[in-house]
Amino acid sequence: MLNVLLFGSIGVLAETSEIQRQAYNQSFEEHGLDWYWSIANYCELLKIPGGKRRLNDFANVNLSNDVLNSIHERKESIFYEKLKVGLNPRDGVTDCINVCRKKDIKIGFITTTSQNNIDALAQALHKSINLKQFDLITTKSDVYTEKPSGEI
Repeated sequence: MLNVLLFGSIGVLAETSEIQRQAYNQSFEEHGLDWYWSIANYCELLKIPGGKRRLNDFANVNLSNDVLNSIHERKESIFYEKLKVGLNPRDGVTDCINVCRKKDIKIGFITTTSQNNIDALAQALHKSINLKQFDLITTKSDVYTEKPSGEI
């Protein structure tokens, strides 16, 4: 018998990767970089966990931490703006959550993203998914120890 259902990254609940990719590309442009992440190379970059780590690897350590942090912070703000229009959950997600609630199956959202990303996702999905229905939600602060002074 199933006792718990665990969802992983924010992309499991809704398609967010394309929005993130577009936000990165806009941030690159705003920072005067000639970088462009296509769908294909972004999919490859997703094998590296963490947006700041992806940026660092892609930059091949040719940009300072301050510049990389600025690029990432701007990407995040663009991402949050894009989410304000709302999102639809992936097919079957709401049905799955409803079945779990009816059968008293606990639901967890086990992710290493930031609380800000979870809050933005919750707002974007609020018409179809209430994250307060989840019994457990983790964030990167539950798993990672932050490096001092903004290091990547």
